[in-house]
Amino acid sequence: RPTAAASNFRSDATGAVRRRPHWRGFGEWGSPFGRLPARLQPGRGDRRIGRIPNLAGGMSASLQNGGPPFVKTDIGPKSKIARKFGEAIFGTDKSLEKKNYPPGQHGLMRKRKKVSEYGTQLLEKQKAKAIYGIQEKQFRRTFEEAARVGGITGENLLRILECRLDNVVYRLGIAPTRAAARQLVSHRHITVNGAVVNIPSYQLRSGDVVGVREKSKSLEVIQESLSGGHSRYSWLEWEGSQMSGKFLQKPDRADIPENIKEQLIVELYSK
Repeated sequence: RPTAAASNFRSDATGAVRRRPHWRGFGEWGSPFGRLPARLQPGRGDRRIGRIPNLAGGMSASLQNGGPPFVKTDIGPKSKIARKFGEAIFGTDKSLEKKNYPPGQHGLMRKRKKVSEYGTQLLEKQKAKAIYGIQEKQFRRTFEEAARVGGITGENLLRILECRLDNVVYRLGIAPTRAAARQLVSHRHITVNGAVVNIPSYQLRSGDVVGVREKSKSLEVIQESLSGGHSRYSWLEWEGSQMSGKFLQKPDRADIPENIKEQLIVELYSK
């Protein structure tokens, strides 16, 4: 019977002796995932990222079911994010009205501190990302696409962001927020030209008809959102009886109500 020290070594098929890895729970010779970070271990989910792909099987449950891969979204406290920018970027915010200064222990000190030119540009980019609910990699790709189109890059950037399916669902009033619109799209409640589309970043074209799936028209969140008053836009046409809207054209900069200084974003990415 081998000793405890000898049991840590094992001969392979070639006769060479090698040390057994100290991975546990996946058989005698350990797991190929032993060196991965804890958040990427199979069976361990990170609620901020959603579903982590099942590395052991090579495919996430979402992909196996025919859905889109889950990507990271910011689900942090909205009021604190709004206080960071000093604007109610997610709608009416009572917390921002009471505490109109950045969050944290030293929030008042940061409010009085002078911000550099780079800091101002960075803050503007972060604000745009927070408003449209996208991360840096996707935002950078969108900016590169806007630069290739030609014309004013900053305006092109905002126009592309406004043409996203989740944003149009929000603009039509089908969802109360962009986060809710993103969830409706991901959960296959929205159709484009009669076909279900579950990709929030899907780019709409002139003439596309965005509607609610027939069996989803009775959802409480959709009914409540449509019953409340919402703004109408010249580049969108809403048909209440059909619970659908038509995407007429890409909006001009004057038609986009968001308080974003897009030129600062262009200057930041041009460094």
